[in-house]
Amino acid sequence: MNKTDLVKIKVPGKPEFIKVCRSAALATASLAGFDVDTVDEIGMAVFEACKVVTCHGYDCWCSEYEMDIRTEDDGLTIEILSSGSHTVEKDCEICLDCPNEGDLGISIINNIMDSVSIENTDDGGKKITLVKKNAR
Repeated sequence: MNKTDLVKIKVPGKPEFIKVCRSAALATASLAGFDVDTVDEIGMAVFEACKVVTCHGYDCWCSEYEMDIRTEDDGLTIEILSSGSHTVEKDCEICLDCPNEGDLGISIINNIMDSVSIENTDDGGKKITLVKKNAR
């Protein structure tokens, strides 16, 4: 990859599309030179971050969200952003333990990534920024 490359993805807010973002993050992290274990950890962090952005704190799934992965010489930065538009009806059985799962997911993300920030956007969405430095 070049010194700085940007991978952009926009997906529907349905839970089955989290796998698409995870796969893109795995491939990009591998191309950026991370070892196999770190690539897997980054994939897990992205999976958890997508769950938080699309689901937790809402009665519906977000309608869509975006993920930007920026590779840099010293690692990568991943931004996952949903808008405040949460219109896809949620099957509540899937999220019976949402608050606890969300807290666990945030803990997993914080343990894996070098830097994590979570913000509420002005339009009611969420933005999570994950940074992982390369050990090279």
